[in-house]
Amino acid sequence: MSAERIAALEAIPGWTWSVFSARWDDGIIALRAFVEREGHANIHSKHFEPDGFKLGNWLGSRRYEYRQGVLSAERIAALEAIPGWTWDAVGSEQWEKGIEALRAFVEREGHTSIRHKHVEPDGFKLGHWACARRTEYRQGNLSDKRIEELESIPGWTWNALKGSRQ
Repeated sequence: MSAERIAALEAIPGWTWSVFSARWDDGIIALRAFVEREGHANIHSKHFEPDGFKLGNWLGSRRYEYRQGVLSAERIAALEAIPGWTWDAVGSEQWEKGIEALRAFVEREGHTSIRHKHVEPDGFKLGHWACARRTEYRQGNLSDKRIEELESIPGWTWNALKGSRQ
């Protein structure tokens, strides 16, 4: 490509030679803006930013790259520098709330067959939370520590069968 054509392309506002690098920059900027605006980094996987950027999807891809060992040390450090960042999709506060609710349910009801739409008296959507953890487990997205914590709950199973109380 001639120097003239290169210069013409580079003169276009927003032009980049690396779409992947630009996508990274867009994502990290959006994540920082979200944390600044909302005060936390617990972002739903389907979250869209006001400008339409699929921040939840972008974060899911970064977590996947991290688990696969293909995310650069520089990018890992950039994410870990963000206040409240966690490699687990469910933040520690939400995790603790779910575990506490699950233990209380088992203590009260004597089983872990939680209907998907079950909501605890305090409004916590325990059925959805439990279903999401099982999905994370099947997809390989749940840490060993969290797997052990769930498995320590009497009656916990990873296979909620269709047609059961789930």
